[in-house]
Amino acid sequence: MNTHESQALLLASASRHIAGGGLGLFVLPPELNLVIARGEGARVYDVAGREYIDYHLSSGPALLGHAHPAITAAVAAQLPKGTTYYFLNQPEIALAERRERQRDVLALARRLRESNPGRDDAVAQVRAYLHDLDRSPREAYRRYAERLTAHQCALASALHGAASAAQRREAARRLAGYRADVRSLIGDASS
Repeated sequence: MNTHESQALLLASASRHIAGGGLGLFVLPPELNLVIARGEGARVYDVAGREYIDYHLSSGPALLGHAHPAITAAVAAQLPKGTTYYFLNQPEIALAERRERQRDVLALARRLRESNPGRDDAVAQVRAYLHDLDRSPREAYRRYAERLTAHQCALASALHGAASAAQRREAARRLAGYRADVRSLIGDASS
């Protein structure tokens, strides 16, 4: 049996055993339907071996692409420890702290937008927030914040040093869209 016949058999089986013959609301027309065998980066491959750019990205969770080395390494490191406990565990606590920090920074951005402080006051508030980050009761989170800050500083430095003036102007243009996204997140209707 060739790979095209294999795909046809799998699609026939899906139509018999899966309601609607597909997953959720995303069902391709029969002449375009396919069965994915694997994914790598931004591409997926069907069981017939054809390559596609994956614009679907698993509805969002695959933002880094399929089989991203950092993700597969993290999953591989966690698997021997177990994955679902329904008890408190370190990854869950770290995620909760990270979410709280994200909420805190959004709340700070909202406060700054609503109070419209002067530059010096705004800088002081941001510095106070950053100082509080260093005071996390969890050493692991402090190390994470330090690594993230170092990475962001190194990235900004490398990008600035490696970019031409035209590239920096283009980056500034694109970041204007990011600014609008952040404003929409904090509820600023003026963007």
